[in-house]
Amino acid sequence: MDGMKPLAIFFDMDGTLINSEPYWAQSEKVLMERHGLELTDDLPALLQGTSMDNVARVLIDHGLPMSRQEAIQGMIDYMYEREKAQMPWLPGAQDFLRLVGQTGIPATLVTGSPRILVQGLVDQSPEGVFTGFVCDESLPDERKKPLPYPYRMGAEILGLDPDDPRTLSSCLVFEDSAPGIRSALAAGLPVVRMEGETTTEAARQAGAFETINSFEGFSLDTMSRLMEKAAGGYLV
Repeated sequence: MDGMKPLAIFFDMDGTLINSEPYWAQSEKVLMERHGLELTDDLPALLQGTSMDNVARVLIDHGLPMSRQEAIQGMIDYMYEREKAQMPWLPGAQDFLRLVGQTGIPATLVTGSPRILVQGLVDQSPEGVFTGFVCDESLPDERKKPLPYPYRMGAEILGLDPDDPRTLSSCLVFEDSAPGIRSALAAGLPVVRMEGETTTEAARQAGAFETINSFEGFSLDTMSRLMEKAAGGYLV
């Protein structure tokens, strides 16, 4: 490694670079209100952190007169317009992406979000920072997080050999969820966990070698320290 910089960086999106949870919650509320319905007090807890398919099912069970696909598309359309108007960046995320781009470290997104929303984030990121991305439509459900396939695909997008442990252990992953952390670790990548308002105990126990609260103040020295710590137990 050159100066202990990571060979490449893999980013999750929701909960790592952006806080989209309030937008998703609002999309569910708006969808119900358009049909004269209200979210009951128990719904937010049932919906938080679950798949769009499950959210659609719960909303339909509570009276939403739409098919699952129609409900999902309605939420995605709302999210696209909200994020197009104002991407909910987490503190320091844009500055860190700018630094990654300036230093020439290859980076990609590995997320379960829909393609249209991922492309929207790429379009609002510093130009050229991301080399492609893995999104919801990239893989069938049986090959998504927490399985290693999304991060293996991300490695291929970056031109890395997903079967070379030395190469992969010289990279960094930034993730916030237990399935995402497990996916990256299963692919052979060291993980830095983003602590947030919706962090679960499962995520805290998933095996990341370091935890951060934000990207604020991130520098080349920060990345170097992370790589040195990763080298203590992850590099081969």
